[in-house]
Amino acid sequence: MMTIQTVCRFCDHECPVTVELDEANQPVRITHDRIREGFFCPGGVNALELMHNPKRVRTPLIVQTGADGKKSFRQASWEEALALTAEKLHAAFQQYGQESVVAIGGFNKPIHRAAYQRFCNVAGIINRVVTGNMCHMVQSVSAVHTFGTPLKPNLSKETKTIVLWGLNPANTMRWDSRALLNTVENGADLILVDPIPGIYAAKAKTWLPITPGTDLALIFGMIHIILEKDWYDQSFVEKHTVGLEELREAVAAYTLERTAELCGIEADRIVEAAQMIAKNGPVAFMYGNALHHNHDSYQKCRGMAILIALTGNVDVPGSMLSPGGMSPRNRTYGTSLHNTEAFPSQWRERGLTYDKYPLKEYNGVSGQEAVRAMQAGKIRAGYVHAADPVLQWADSKATARALGSLDFLAVSDFLLTPTAMQADVVFPAATYLEYESVIIDENENLRYSPRLSSQYDVLPDFEILRRLTVSMGKEDGFWTDAEAYWDAILEPYGYTLQDLREKGYVETPYQPEPMRVRNYRETGFPTSDGKIHLVLSEREGWVAPIPSYEPMQQAVDAAYPLHCTTYKPGAFFGGAGQQTKRQISMQPVPVAYIGTDVAERYGLSDGDQIRVISRTGCCIQAAKVAEGMARNTVALSNARWLPDEDGWEEQLAACANNLSSMDLDTGKEIPAFSCRGIACRIEKL
Repeated sequence: MMTIQTVCRFCDHECPVTVELDEANQPVRITHDRIREGFFCPGGVNALELMHNPKRVRTPLIVQTGADGKKSFRQASWEEALALTAEKLHAAFQQYGQESVVAIGGFNKPIHRAAYQRFCNVAGIINRVVTGNMCHMVQSVSAVHTFGTPLKPNLSKETKTIVLWGLNPANTMRWDSRALLNTVENGADLILVDPIPGIYAAKAKTWLPITPGTDLALIFGMIHIILEKDWYDQSFVEKHTVGLEELREAVAAYTLERTAELCGIEADRIVEAAQMIAKNGPVAFMYGNALHHNHDSYQKCRGMAILIALTGNVDVPGSMLSPGGMSPRNRTYGTSLHNTEAFPSQWRERGLTYDKYPLKEYNGVSGQEAVRAMQAGKIRAGYVHAADPVLQWADSKATARALGSLDFLAVSDFLLTPTAMQADVVFPAATYLEYESVIIDENENLRYSPRLSSQYDVLPDFEILRRLTVSMGKEDGFWTDAEAYWDAILEPYGYTLQDLREKGYVETPYQPEPMRVRNYRETGFPTSDGKIHLVLSEREGWVAPIPSYEPMQQAVDAAYPLHCTTYKPGAFFGGAGQQTKRQISMQPVPVAYIGTDVAERYGLSDGDQIRVISRTGCCIQAAKVAEGMARNTVALSNARWLPDEDGWEEQLAACANNLSSMDLDTGKEIPAFSCRGIACRIEKL
């Protein structure tokens, strides 16, 4: 039996996999190379089941309305579906203006990201929805504003303490989970800040089951303790920071008693964690989406950066280091292939959110802003590429209605997702097994990956976008074919796609710049004045100089006495995988975690069906009692739906984002919506 080495392309980590072929050279088994390292993602190894899924979209679909007024899909040719899409997009441009069309891109395969941006530029699409408002952008930017550089945790033999805050890498970033567990096994202490225990609570020296949404209050409470007890790195702070006295004033109100009450955490646990962070360094901070999913996401990440600075856990081995630079040869990132010249710069000013938000690095449109524009008739048509906004955006049912009300919507996906069901045209996308590609590994060695299956009438993302540009008469601004695209990516390396077809694998003389100590303590930090900015200067006054904690508008009261949050189940990547049997078997029903206090209050046991209700909407999931969980809290499985139900509203009954609002608790610096800490109540079914 023959084997082929390739990579999974369902996310940007691009893990290596081995594909076994039968006598007819058809793929029959996928082995994830990192299973032997102790972690793997179920998406990549189940690509064959996805590819052959009986519910898979295997040919273009066009919506039709029957005599009874009900809508259904009919099969169509690529030519018909592309021509209809081009016609409808042109009609929206001509009748309602250039800003009446929206492009919605998800967490796309990196190797095709340039093609998506190039398509938007040559097609003249002004409004583009991106994921940065909800995923890691504020974390990187807040570090740059504070230190002059982004920071990443350096888990090494020097690391004495790891702070794991609002992140569950066992479910979402498995490569980081293995490194974390190895570091703990080698003697590092673990501080866990999470409402749900997960697999890390048993390994943590101290676990802080925080009330969802109160992260900034806890950060301020820790800073207050560290300053009050003189635990901060005084020589480092005096030499390298500005704004210490303003910081003291800002955190003065966050006494231990108040912090414990706000965050629902025992006071002695807070003191223990603060002391470990201040005294048991080097400390590596791993913090994630839980800090990005609230109205104060930027402020939370600024607070975390200040805590890192105050304790001197930056630019020393085992702490927080500046990451290595991106290779100038790798064109899969950056804008060199985007053909920005095709998009007049003045068009940007006509976008929905141009110059609207203080965080100037953010230049996209958020989901809630796009939905409001659809509801107001400003957006009339759209194209969704590698995304499922109905599951991922605030107020899922309102999002579905808005997408379904458009004059025209085209969606590219593998299956009829909740978003695809609102479409007029559905394009069937190819899995990574079904197209020829080039792999550029972490050391920039080049590997050829052949097309391993051609059973269905599906196309890779690049080819869908290319054919759309041709149908719209914009082909002059795009690549002529896939080979030209891959040649453009390979050009800096001095190879062509044909070279790789012949060679199979090429080593290039490049070693990526490692994450390392930069000696900022001697040369100064890369800010405007060489100092770490605990308080931002007037030159950076377009955001608040210092964070401030603001409770949520959707606060708990007698009618909504519980705090709701969400978690990402390990069986799925976002909403993907919920129509794949092997992945569904890992979590057959959506599970809502509750603490013993909530279980006793409502008379609940494992498996009981509960309806969780917010001021915006509700969802139904199965209860699971978790020992030690944050009090008065329910944690919902994120982005779940029920594919076997009839009708999209019934299918969305389990979706946690039914509870999130497009209008309440949205970000000021960046338009994040809140799905952590929402006030709710429970009904037992």
